[in-house]
Amino acid sequence: MLRVPVPPKFGEVRPRQAGDIVAAVGVGDALQARDLRRLLPLPGLHVLPPAAAAADTQAPEPCPPSTGQTGGRHGAGQHGGRHLGALGMMGSELSVSMEPRYPVMNNTKSDWLSLRPVEPAAAQCCGGGCTPCIFDLYQTELELWEKAKERGDPELLRKPKEETRNVRLSPDTFTQFLLCSAEQETEDAWRYRFQLSPGTGLGLKLGQHLVLRGLVNGAEIQRAYTPISAIDASGHFEVLIKVYERGLMSQYVKCWRPGDSVAWRGPFGGFLYKPNKFGELLMLCSGTGIAPMLPILTHVTDDEDDETFLTLVVCAKNFQTVYMKNFLREQSRYWNVRIFYVLSREESLENLPMSYRENSKLGRIDCEFLATVLETCRRRPYILICGSVSYTEDMTHMLKQLQHNHSSIFCF
Repeated sequence: MLRVPVPPKFGEVRPRQAGDIVAAVGVGDALQARDLRRLLPLPGLHVLPPAAAAADTQAPEPCPPSTGQTGGRHGAGQHGGRHLGALGMMGSELSVSMEPRYPVMNNTKSDWLSLRPVEPAAAQCCGGGCTPCIFDLYQTELELWEKAKERGDPELLRKPKEETRNVRLSPDTFTQFLLCSAEQETEDAWRYRFQLSPGTGLGLKLGQHLVLRGLVNGAEIQRAYTPISAIDASGHFEVLIKVYERGLMSQYVKCWRPGDSVAWRGPFGGFLYKPNKFGELLMLCSGTGIAPMLPILTHVTDDEDDETFLTLVVCAKNFQTVYMKNFLREQSRYWNVRIFYVLSREESLENLPMSYRENSKLGRIDCEFLATVLETCRRRPYILICGSVSYTEDMTHMLKQLQHNHSSIFCF
């Protein structure tokens, strides 16, 4: 039979026992005791101040019992018998000391079933073609579990599922980041800024996206988002997220508040770019498809030696739903940048500020408009497309009709 610590009743205090989990949390630290219990919902989880944690192995003191709830199915919340040793807070990062303790096992079927990794649900896949996908990670863990079971050696499962805060990302494991601020961009979209350690960046390349993990009604889901901050930004990163009334991930995002911890992994994908590699970049985007275009704009205009021309075509329902208008207005002042707006449901150009009317079109984007843009490009353009599946298909079809070289098109 498995031998595990028995948690005390609510309100009862007992001395900590061997095998218990110890967490050191400083007063005022962003990651509170409730967050640790949510990340590691194990029996016997105790929270100590840093001073007590430093002397943890010498003279343990009585600690309050854990009252946390079970976490996600695929991540730190799914411990599956794999216990972490000691956790401690160091500045804004979560440090994990990996000293797993396994329960005593009799190699029975029920013992091994308790250690078997949980297969992810279909909703947990973001559908973005990530490598490795969450199902790849599950298959790797399952193969390791089968190997350990065949040999009767649970120590083969020693490698834990690590979750750290504010360090460089990994495509394989989720990283917890502290939400610093949330600013409303439009009626249905928000900009979220996440904290990094001072002087630390994510090390992203242009066009790379991250995968967000959420938990809604007990089900884990994952979605892909591209940071809109500059790829060399340090101390933070930002994402633009549209909130849908009935969206699963939107239900999770709506609950975010500054100070919350949010799990990301990545990066994935990317657009290979070198200064002056292309004479001109023509960027076609719809809705939040503008996200990967923003770091590209910043990257080119911040480099005085990069003389690439940039043409951005922003497709939206109306002027009010155009994202990042202030940023785009600043970018349009550069000598090598021009921006067009295609507004499918705007009733009149009179509704727009005077400075936008000349470069705006009412109605949907069509071949005639796209041909005009192509003809007025200052150099032969390389085309970037980002939007919904239908938008991407429409754009590629129009470009084919206009006999644009398919090898000069990149779809995010």
